[in-house]
Amino acid sequence: RRFIEKIWRIGQQFFKQKNSSVSKISVQKLLHKTIKKVSEDIEAMKFNTAISTLMILANEMESAFAQGSGVTREDYKKFLQILSPFAPHVAEELWQRLGHKKSISLESWPAYDLSKIQDAEIKIVVQINGKVRAEIMAQVDDGEDEVRKKALANEVVLRHLAGGEIKKVFYVKNRLINIVL
Repeated sequence: RRFIEKIWRIGQQFFKQKNSSVSKISVQKLLHKTIKKVSEDIEAMKFNTAISTLMILANEMESAFAQGSGVTREDYKKFLQILSPFAPHVAEELWQRLGHKKSISLESWPAYDLSKIQDAEIKIVVQINGKVRAEIMAQVDDGEDEVRKKALANEVVLRHLAGGEIKKVFYVKNRLINIVL
């Protein structure tokens, strides 16, 4: 019930906003990730995770409105389309308020933009002797040497390495780096 009420509040905020031509980048990125995830979850009949993903997107949209950035009409329409299998009455009502005469259930499923899904930066876990000690941000295309330099420059890592000799470094691309003393 609270989720449906939140969706209704987001709809009211959308209709109150001045026509926003730009969505917050985090909303756009999350929207396309959500379209992909919900599509896959519906196919696999994992409805709980699909709804959970929609809840995360709803929270992000609500925070975008709270910060005054808003959501574009196209992004809001896509949100309603992926919401409609789970909350058809609310989605249909908000869809009609957008000025559509045709039912939302007759619209085609939105496609996600692959370029908006891919992350430029990722979080890499830094372990020392198998224990997580820090997290660093690195570019997706960074090699082992760059990631190793960033890890060894981290203050927390330096504290844990104090007085120890590095015997081996294991690197799992875009996931973790483990420093063995």
